[in-house]
Amino acid sequence: MLALVDIRMPGLDGLAATRALAAVPHAPAVIVVTTFDEDSYVLDAIAAGARGFLLKRCSGRELVEAVRRVAAGDSILSPDVTGAVLDRVRALGPATLADLTPFALTEREREILALLGAGLTNAEMTVRLHLSMSSVKTHVSNVLAKTGSRDRVQAAILAIRAGLS
Repeated sequence: MLALVDIRMPGLDGLAATRALAAVPHAPAVIVVTTFDEDSYVLDAIAAGARGFLLKRCSGRELVEAVRRVAAGDSILSPDVTGAVLDRVRALGPATLADLTPFALTEREREILALLGAGLTNAEMTVRLHLSMSSVKTHVSNVLAKTGSRDRVQAAILAIRAGLS
């Protein structure tokens, strides 16, 4: 299931709606679609549980592709806000590879985490690593579970902070 949410919806704040949707059993994947591109909105939306963040000025093709990717389990950020999000993550201060130790990642899982941090899709990972789609999906699921990441975006942030990407 998928839900599109606007940050400033009349009657109910989009962030509150995203939080509420994320809290229900079998929660739908939420893509926030808004005109506001401030990094605080993006980070707040991600923290609330959004799996995607797009600006309303995106093309119809971009919106359809985002819906497909999020429905397939990926996360998506509008290219217009990605730089600001990465800057904010880097401003949090560097983590280290030692910070990954509690997660007991295998070498392959650490490699997958690095590729998540680089923004690769599962299909791109299959080509890069010469693995089947099933293997990549299993490794991505293991990385998300071991790191306690809610989604690929959180895992990517961890990878960037740890200097993997």
